[in-house]
Amino acid sequence: MSKRAWVVVIILLCAAAIGYGVWRSARRGPPGPPETITIGAVLPLTGSAADFGNWMRQGLELAVEDIRQRGVLRGQQVSLSVEDSQGDPKTGVSAFRKLSDVGGVHYVFTSISGVTMAILPVATQAGVLVITSSTHPEITSGKYLALRNYLTPIQEATTMARFAYSSLGRRRVGVIYLNELSLRGYQEWFRKSFEKLGGSVQAESYEAAATDFRLQLTKLKAFRPDALYIAGWKEVGAIMKQAVELGLRIPFLGCITFDSPKTVEMAGPAAEGAIFTVPAYETGSRTPAASAFRAKYKAKFGSDPDVNVAIYYDSLMWLAETLARVGDNPAEVRRAMIRSSHEGVMGSLRFTENGDILMPIQLMTIRQGRFTPYGSR
Repeated sequence: MSKRAWVVVIILLCAAAIGYGVWRSARRGPPGPPETITIGAVLPLTGSAADFGNWMRQGLELAVEDIRQRGVLRGQQVSLSVEDSQGDPKTGVSAFRKLSDVGGVHYVFTSISGVTMAILPVATQAGVLVITSSTHPEITSGKYLALRNYLTPIQEATTMARFAYSSLGRRRVGVIYLNELSLRGYQEWFRKSFEKLGGSVQAESYEAAATDFRLQLTKLKAFRPDALYIAGWKEVGAIMKQAVELGLRIPFLGCITFDSPKTVEMAGPAAEGAIFTVPAYETGSRTPAASAFRAKYKAKFGSDPDVNVAIYYDSLMWLAETLARVGDNPAEVRRAMIRSSHEGVMGSLRFTENGDILMPIQLMTIRQGRFTPYGSR
């Protein structure tokens, strides 16, 4: 066979191979969805907000178990990959890149405003949907691929300011707060709301890792406040105790960060009567979903679930149901969640058009070392 004939034969064989490959590919159809969808989380598992980060992780873990048991993803499996942000923005971004760039994760839960605001530009560029309890107002400004699954400081702080002024009759409130992005927001909105009502506010800040708050509390005592609003993490109990030691025997007011056993452990009797805001959630709810959730959590962890457990559980269940309905497309999933509602252990949940969750606020108090709804007997 001539050299020219051999070239023709080789060309024909290559064409046949290519054609066969195209035919096989067409018969198989387009590639299907991945067998396992991995959900990522960058949470403060160590550091001052560790209690809250670990509660969030537990909520996600319980949701993964229920998604698997109930077959929510219709044949697909789900896994959870959790990284520790340590409450530090730089560490948080590194953890996010590990999940996104190495793990191929499309959905990431976060917390802590400083961490989340560092992650969001990177996540949005990568097309990753971030669901966060962080409170910074820009999270849902429209610039980022994000949803907020928690109350904002505006909602919590303005509620407490109205309560302090109208229900408690307070007119001079001292504020002590951690000089950190999310907690500065509580201070700012409490001040704005309380002063708008006609009250007076003096605020003092402290830095992360502080343990002695006597200097700030002494300045606030000179202001002669009739209540003290505290915006901090695990140190709020120590602030209460030191305030009482300095003679500040006035109502202590706060937000969700009061809702930790460490508050009572550190404050002791000084915490008695403290009042704080949380998303409305009753661990003893008799709705079937809430009762089953509470029983499952108690069997696994030996205590009643914190509200943060419930919020992250509901958020992941809602995400999984949406994935099953619209497919693995982060931008479309976000749109679909905004257009829908979810009946979960927290009750009926929905988002505003910009991605802020809507949920009622409840006042809680500390009575004999226990967290109880304010006004209950």
